Amino acid sequence: MTDLTINTNSSSEEVVVRTPYLRRDSIYVGYNRPGYNEFHRTIFITHPSHLDGTMHHAIYNKDTDSWSYERRDIVDLSKARRLAVLYRIASLPSGQDSEEWFSEVDTVLASVDMDRNRVRSCDTLERLQISNLGGYSCIVWLVDAVQGLVDKGLVVLKDGFSVEEELMVGRLIAGPEVGTLSVAIQPGPLKVVDERKLTEAELERFCHWLRGDRRVRQ
Repeated sequence: MTDLTINTNSSSEEVVVRTPYLRRDSIYVGYNRPGYNEFHRTIFITHPSHLDGTMHHAIYNKDTDSWSYERRDIVDLSKARRLAVLYRIASLPSGQDSEEWFSEVDTVLASVDMDRNRVRSCDTLERLQISNLGGYSCIVWLVDAVQGLVDKGLVVLKDGFSVEEELMVGRLIAGPEVGTLSVAIQPGPLKVVDERKLTEAELERFCHWLRGDRRVRQ
């Protein structure tokens, strides 16, 4: 795990993040500091030509009681004050054309089914502990988005991990238990995690989760 040091180049019209700690051509799961009691989940993709990227996520509009997909260009991560952790889950496959890969990734993320009334298994609902924001959640969107990338062969998870298992690792790395987030996660340096590494305590919690303890969220 490495804390991100931000250096910006303000000589051009657009401010571009230039840091060796974010890998190019990669897909990260972003964990944003919570407004309530849990991280907001996003997907952050670093671009092939420079080290800014695009953020993809599901956002809730309380006025219309609806969820929608947002794709946003990020040109200066130092201004993303709520972003706490980036956890890399995939990079551009060797030999793959980067423009084609990024185009296909964008297409999958933009087409995630966000119908909150569609049928989901009771087990999935229990495992995700879906919040009551319009019967949907950014966590549901994230799982479906990553699963869509896996199903299309755009992302291959290491060691035969399922999508839920991979995202649980990221969630354990991201921070403390649900219910303590609002006081435990304070503004600080962005943490970038490029490899799947767990402490002994995190590994123990992951094993508990695998055995059926669903108290930890993805």
